[in-house]
Amino acid sequence: MNESPLSGRLARAVILLLMPLALLRGQTGFDATVSGTTTEVVPIALSGFSGDARKVLEFDLYVAGFELVAPDKARFTLTGKAGAAV
Repeated sequence: MNESPLSGRLARAVILLLMPLALLRGQTGFDATVSGTTTEVVPIALSGFSGDARKVLEFDLYVAGFELVAPDKARFTLTGKAGAAV
């Protein structure tokens, strides 16, 4: 089954975003497999995050192949709240 470039990129982003949460909860048995390659850069906007949470998300999304853009130019928007836990 061929996976679309976008679905592979989204899967990698979800894994990168959820991995720290699993580690914080003490669940170190996290196992994931991602396959497929693409050169498409996916525009995404972040909303509601600040400080270290925003910096970590920006880095993780960059590594996953996303480009942070203004909300009106984004294909996706990741919205959250900055607080004690992300």
